Amino acid sequence: MDEIAVISMARNDDMFIQKWISYYGNHFGEHNLFLILDGMDQKKPSNTNINCLRVPHKKLSRSKGDKNRVQIVSSLAKSLFKRYKRVIACDIDEFLVLDPNTKSTLSEYLLEKSNRASLSALGVDVGQHIDKEQAIDLKAAFLDQRSFGIIAARYTKPVVAYKPLNWGSGYHRVKWRNYNIDNNLYLFHFGMVDYKRSTGKTEDAS
Repeated sequence: MDEIAVISMARNDDMFIQKWISYYGNHFGEHNLFLILDGMDQKKPSNTNINCLRVPHKKLSRSKGDKNRVQIVSSLAKSLFKRYKRVIACDIDEFLVLDPNTKSTLSEYLLEKSNRASLSALGVDVGQHIDKEQAIDLKAAFLDQRSFGIIAARYTKPVVAYKPLNWGSGYHRVKWRNYNIDNNLYLFHFGMVDYKRSTGKTEDAS
């Protein structure tokens, strides 16, 4: 039985997919990553061993689109529990990080926890200080280039599932389950890591 799977869903992304593959692939192995592409026209990433599938795109409002996406991810996650002990699900621009002071790997830490349905990380919304920081270099680590962020309830999400469950829109909650925030886990949101890129990418969000 494999141990930890990671799921995300993306549409028209030219910024985060490769970072997502590199980061989570290093932690859990690319063969345990599951990327859902929203639209049959979406190009699958090349030179990778991840599991990638395309689903037909539906033109929906922001709120209905979020609900539709999380339903698709929740369904896939439930099926993966036939093979995996843990499933992580988050947006393509979100990265789950363990406090290095724990002296543990992310995989080891998540496998140690067992008496819960889900686990939440503390959300950190990372942004660009346009007066002090340059445009992002996608070839370099994000946190080497950014020094500003805020603790954000919006990104404090129960992204780690320990058993089959149903996420609410945007993974902000788990339906019919308690909410457990772990003191050693952080969810870094990089949606605004580059101001010009981020503010110019809102046209096809539905």
